[in-house]
Amino acid sequence: AARVGIKVLVFGSGGARKVPEGWDGQKARRQIMDFARMATQLASARGITLVLEPLSRKECNIVTSVAEAMTYVKEIGQPGFACLVDSYHFWRNNEPLEELRPAVPWIRHVHVSDADRTPPGNSGTSDYRPFFRVLKEGGYDGPLSVEASGFNAEVGFARKVLDYLRKEWEQA
Repeated sequence: AARVGIKVLVFGSGGARKVPEGWDGQKARRQIMDFARMATQLASARGITLVLEPLSRKECNIVTSVAEAMTYVKEIGQPGFACLVDSYHFWRNNEPLEELRPAVPWIRHVHVSDADRTPPGNSGTSDYRPFFRVLKEGGYDGPLSVEASGFNAEVGFARKVLDYLRKEWEQA
């Protein structure tokens, strides 16, 4: 990853994290912590930050909120282990913006899509300004990427999405 310039790796796969039915939740948490510590050490040695992505409760049954992700980030307490926030999962879980605010200093990447998982600005289902306002007020100035279904990589479509996101960020 470092050889090709990757600076952030996402630990977000719901399938990789899902706790099997009947499995001890505390044991699962310890296993995730052990993995995160090991992966953070390896990634940090290569100048890469590992970010933990909270997912929708429909996709995973552990690390399903920004607040929960932050318990892992704070317990590990290493600069190479941080948080990613994804607007889709955040909105799908109906997380309050006030839970996002204290996490902003530890957020190193942001994914965006409308609440229906379509590209930003295409469905009209999402108001990005309050979400962006909290990020801006907290000093977030890191990367933001579109992670959406039906994203058309044609230059014209990508430009439309980029222009929309810039406008929403500026007006937040």
